[in-house]
Amino acid sequence: MLYKSENIMIFAMLKRYQELVPPYFLVRSLILTSTGIIVMACVYAELVKAIDTSSFILSLALLYPVLFISSYLYLTIFYPLRESNHYPNSAQHPILLLLSILNYGCAIALIEASKNAVDNLHVLTFLLALPAASTAGLRGWQAVLIISIANLTAGQVLLAQLDTSYFLQIASSQVLVYLLFNTMISEFKQKTIASINLAQLTATQNLLESRVAQETREAIARDLHDELGHLSTVISHNLNQYCYTHQNKDPLLINAMELTRKMSEQIRTLSHTWQEPVFDIKSALETLAHSIPRPQIVVDTEGFDGRCSASSGAILFRCCQEIITNSIRHSNASTLYILIMKSPTQYSISIEDNGSGKTQFKPGKGLNGIYSRVKQLGGKIDLALNTDGFSATLVIPAL
Repeated sequence: MLYKSENIMIFAMLKRYQELVPPYFLVRSLILTSTGIIVMACVYAELVKAIDTSSFILSLALLYPVLFISSYLYLTIFYPLRESNHYPNSAQHPILLLLSILNYGCAIALIEASKNAVDNLHVLTFLLALPAASTAGLRGWQAVLIISIANLTAGQVLLAQLDTSYFLQIASSQVLVYLLFNTMISEFKQKTIASINLAQLTATQNLLESRVAQETREAIARDLHDELGHLSTVISHNLNQYCYTHQNKDPLLINAMELTRKMSEQIRTLSHTWQEPVFDIKSALETLAHSIPRPQIVVDTEGFDGRCSASSGAILFRCCQEIITNSIRHSNASTLYILIMKSPTQYSISIEDNGSGKTQFKPGKGLNGIYSRVKQLGGKIDLALNTDGFSATLVIPAL
């Protein structure tokens, strides 16, 4: 049973990783890392003589690629998952910080130990450029600090054997490697933002399409009810009046009266059917929630199946969307629960998250917009923030 639950957890994590990380992210990181491995192989070709004379150099030579590959695996596997758990804020990565420091320390120690045993010391210094890849996942100031200290330390070791201009070339190589990996990571973050914006635009587009469709259906329903319904009623009344006045029991007339009565019923049924709600608020919010890495959003309805009029759906969606955005930007919540309830005359929305650490807040432009919108409709709104998280309760008339 435990083995089965572990498999389920692993499968869920893999599915989550597949949702978060686009294929191009893996392809680019693999290409960049492969290039680094090729450079490392060229450097190690120069280290062969030094490795033969020292077991210490051999140990460092084995440790360096392990640290490099470990940094690559962290950037491609754990980095996206950890960032998603802290979205939209950047996460701290102490393991990656440690790997970067160890990688630079190993590179400097390897250069120091083998500098007198290699023929081409210039090639050996390329070991200083490769660890810059792992610093791309750190905070900017952390990356600058680690690279600067590493270069100053390496300068003390090699300044007597290499001129300053070559150190500038190595520094340029580090900047290039850093920018390549940093661009890849930035694209990953932009992809997350773009997916959220796309989900919002998709939901808005569906809302507009539903609104147009419902307005068209309501216009057709009115025409059916007011025009054809009226004509069928007049025809049925005239036939009844004719049969009553002339005491006519002709089977054709009686059949015509029955068909006219059925036609009137079908027209009324069609007019009511075409005025039924066409917008699915639950589906729209779930689509939006699916694209947001954090917090995890749960949407539920009570008293109806989630389908509502486009007019009511527009108000419900905009209110929920703004509160979700507020939670993403200003809360460290991991979960957010939305419950939409319907009665014959109104909709009630209850939204709660588990954010902590704040007990006071000042409504911004978005929340003030919700206030004014709900008040204009004659509804009620109550927002609260405490140590257990943020909660919102809205009551909106059914439109």
